[in-house]
Amino acid sequence: MRMAARMRGFGFLILAWLVPVSLVHAGGLVISPKKASIELGKTVQFSASPADGDLAWSVAGMNGGNSTVGTISATGLYTAPVALAQNNPVKITVASTGTPKKSASASVYLLTHAPTIDSVSPDPLPVGKFTITIAGSGFENHAVVIDTCAGRHVNLATVSVKAGTVVARGSQAPASSASFSVQNRGSVMSNSITVPVAFALKVVHGSGSGFYASGVTVAISADAPAAGKRFLRWTGAAVADPAQASTTLTMLPANATVTANYSTITSSLQIAAATFPDATQLQPYSAPALSATGGTPPYTWSVTGSDDTLPEGMSLDPATGVISSASVGGQGGYYFQVQVVDATGAAATAGFQINVAGDSSYGGCAIFPADSIFHHPVDGLPVDSSPAAPIYSGYQSSHLRVFFGNDAGPDGIPFIRVLFNQPLVNVTFNQYPSESDPGPYPIPANAPVEGTANSTGDRHVLVLQEAGNGQPCKLYETWEAVANGDGTWTAANGAYWDLSSNNLRPLTWTSGDAAGLPIMPLTVNYDEVANGTIDHPIRFTVNHMLSNYVWPARHGAGVGKCTESNGSTSYDTLISQATPPVSCNMTGPAGEIYRLKADVDISICSNSPQATAVLKAMKKYGIILADNGLTGGLIGTPDSRWDNSDLACLTNFTLSQFEPVNVSSLQLNPDSGQTPTTSSKPLNREPAGK
Repeated sequence: MRMAARMRGFGFLILAWLVPVSLVHAGGLVISPKKASIELGKTVQFSASPADGDLAWSVAGMNGGNSTVGTISATGLYTAPVALAQNNPVKITVASTGTPKKSASASVYLLTHAPTIDSVSPDPLPVGKFTITIAGSGFENHAVVIDTCAGRHVNLATVSVKAGTVVARGSQAPASSASFSVQNRGSVMSNSITVPVAFALKVVHGSGSGFYASGVTVAISADAPAAGKRFLRWTGAAVADPAQASTTLTMLPANATVTANYSTITSSLQIAAATFPDATQLQPYSAPALSATGGTPPYTWSVTGSDDTLPEGMSLDPATGVISSASVGGQGGYYFQVQVVDATGAAATAGFQINVAGDSSYGGCAIFPADSIFHHPVDGLPVDSSPAAPIYSGYQSSHLRVFFGNDAGPDGIPFIRVLFNQPLVNVTFNQYPSESDPGPYPIPANAPVEGTANSTGDRHVLVLQEAGNGQPCKLYETWEAVANGDGTWTAANGAYWDLSSNNLRPLTWTSGDAAGLPIMPLTVNYDEVANGTIDHPIRFTVNHMLSNYVWPARHGAGVGKCTESNGSTSYDTLISQATPPVSCNMTGPAGEIYRLKADVDISICSNSPQATAVLKAMKKYGIILADNGLTGGLIGTPDSRWDNSDLACLTNFTLSQFEPVNVSSLQLNPDSGQTPTTSSKPLNREPAGK
């Protein structure tokens, strides 16, 4: 049985700081302790010396005190009130009745009762992004969950607080265990509970997938072989017996993947080699029929493999072997495996790839008004000198990463454009419904999913809806979206924007990214690069953002906190560039725009026109910090037209070559993205040739 580390007894903790007699002189009397911290309803003993006659004790100027500020006995025993006094700390005074002018004072800081943790869920805790529910008692508004891992204390982002539960979210690094405690504002911390950290095991073509702590032995079994196949071996992570379809695996302190492999029963059946023509998003598609040799007709065709998929909107006819689509939804490269089974049950497989050119035109939509902060040049604005602003020093040496291209995967975050009358479908939000715009949403059946529907990643689905029937252009974005098979969807959350408006999301609301920003308008796509019209900051990520955020962001999810000029600390809150905090123990807030410094030489990419277009945009419009992820990750759309070798030139540049920009002079209203001047034109471009 796992033993949770529990530290109870905080209810009896009194913190006192004794002050040397030589340092405290008040009319000849010395009071001890000079300062004390005490929970509501508890006691602390005070003493005074020398005593010239009897001593008179008072609280907040009242002899003996009262139930509001606490009481004190003739012997100096102070009893705290059961509720916080209006003025905190409370002043304790002692005076000598023999010589009334002799007196001394002390301060008592009143603390609310410490909460108590009973359980933590999930247990064990998965590596990576997590949402945790802590059950217990005494939780109050503004309660903070502290995650202690490898000796480091991190304040998690609080999602909701009830008297008996706190829900928070964060990101767990690989470790053997993590400890959690809760602290109310003005209280000591609760007891802590330690849970093991679980690592992801992915079993491809078999059972046993899940999250397991290091050292746990997991039973895995391969799926039953398809017709004409037999189990061959396990590959990937080490298993006890790779040749057995049912075996075990001992988890190491790392995520792992193990794959069941199959061989084809000896047969002359083969799938003929084929090269598929390229496809174009939103256009119909049909490829020549696949063919087989050496088997016995009739043949049955299918796409196999949990990690393999056709571009969204395409299907394979099981009888004819024809892959077709009335309207292709996907963008980028798609690898898939085809299986053919003949009349005798013999089977053969072959892998193929279809490349899809994206359609990143906007159907006449302006992506926010011309005076939006989302496409306002920043090359003429001052550097942001706030202590919160710089990219964290530990990330400065990191090179840019290009998280888009023509690779099969597909690589990037796709989007799809639909007409104004696209049918609406129901979407259920299972993680952040209170911060989601309600459905239904105009998500088509062929909507591309980031990483494909089989991905275990973020699975963003982005839909741009054209204007019509009196309605403006709108943008709908979801995160961790899953098609339910009946036309409806389930997602972690959902957000939509009226693209004719500068209105931002409600303050503290998340979106498809942690910053509460739109995703599609801040990604780079092939059409705008080809036209040389990137006029917006480009979305990027770092491993851990600062928990605070700046306009135009609406939400934060990071680590660390800032101290304001009045001495208060803030985390997971909006901070100002105009009146910045005085210090921060982490930097890089969500929503901060960083521009490539003007003196950075980009001529190294002169033979890389796609990279050069992006570099010029990063000097004029910058990059905007939008979410936690791999440090330096630039986000774009997948597209077969990208030249990966061209884009690779971007990796020559590091985050140290960027500087934060102070955009506070552009803010007219904290809830609006409108700026006082306009850029050249709104984002309503059509691709070349259209």
